[in-house]
Amino acid sequence: MKKVLFLTMLLMSVSVASQSQNEYNNLFLDPNSPHAKTQVKVVEDLKEFIGKRLNELSQKQPMLAYLSPETKEKLVIVTEDNPYQYDKGYESDIYKYIAFDFSGGKVTKVTIGSKIKRLQYETGFENKLITYDPANYNTSNVKVEVFDKTTDLPISQMSIDNQIKSLKTILTYINIAAYKVEMIILTKREKKELEAVNLLDI
Repeated sequence: MKKVLFLTMLLMSVSVASQSQNEYNNLFLDPNSPHAKTQVKVVEDLKEFIGKRLNELSQKQPMLAYLSPETKEKLVIVTEDNPYQYDKGYESDIYKYIAFDFSGGKVTKVTIGSKIKRLQYETGFENKLITYDPANYNTSNVKVEVFDKTTDLPISQMSIDNQIKSLKTILTYINIAAYKVEMIILTKREKKELEAVNLLDI
């Protein structure tokens, strides 16, 4: 009986220790330290900033969809398209973009993609994909694909420093996209106005 009780207590202690270790690994910091609490607040603030920017983008979506019907459900903005560029000493094609999925008048997913192809090496490529879910941070992740390996890691399981870096990258791309959306709306609106003026020129 004592042996059974001892084993039970041992298993419980291992389980508790494992749970504590998992929580520590998720933060990579002592959750009770002032520094960790500050870093966690930075993460929460960044998520809040991203949410506000996405809400602003959602408010522009009806006008954007009216001017460009193909963007009603998905908007893709190319942020970099440079063929035959030297990257880390290799001649490469570099393509980067950010995409927004819309549903019910809101942004439901943000995808940031980077594709780098080494022109002199058939197997020399690197594809990176950051997916951000505004409704569920735990499903947001980073995926990296090279010739012989694919890594898929949830952002919430990274160290706090890397979570902050990921969220800052997402926010930067969203800010770039917001500016480009303004330019798209302005250009499309001017084009429609010009078409109307030409029609009325009798």
